[in-house]
Amino acid sequence: MKAQEGGRPWWRRAVTRGAGLLLTAFALYVVAPSLLALLDAVPSLGDVDPAWFLVVAGAEVASFACLWALLRIALRTEAWFIIVVSQLAGNAASRVLPGGPAAESGRVSLGQVPRGRDRWSTARGAGPQVRANPGADPCGAGRERTSAEGTWTRPPSPREEG
Repeated sequence: MKAQEGGRPWWRRAVTRGAGLLLTAFALYVVAPSLLALLDAVPSLGDVDPAWFLVVAGAEVASFACLWALLRIALRTEAWFIIVVSQLAGNAASRVLPGGPAAESGRVSLGQVPRGRDRWSTARGAGPQVRANPGADPCGAGRERTSAEGTWTRPPSPREEG
């Protein structure tokens, strides 16, 4: 058997591609009935009173406003613009980046740190990062952290140095 330039025989690549094709076909077989049922229901949206679409849009705007207010409280800032812009950018990025919301979480936590704030203490108040890092000090009292890699010390903030 002659190996191709990738080092794998032709039959192995054919089996891998065939398995991927079968997995895709199975996924479509499972999803297609519910997708078709959803598309069949679209014409019935014409029977809905248009006022309900305004209610739905208002509820969505209110949910975003509550999220932004919660982020302002967690990050201890008065700035609305940086919170709104970074959350919307992170939301858009989570739709297109590989990894989805997991990739967005870390990117947004750095983007939401207001200018002049200590990134370490601000990120501790950001919620998911605190739960993801069991060595984090939620009170912000100490600088020493313990993790799976060992104990490390973060650099002091300008407020702590002066």
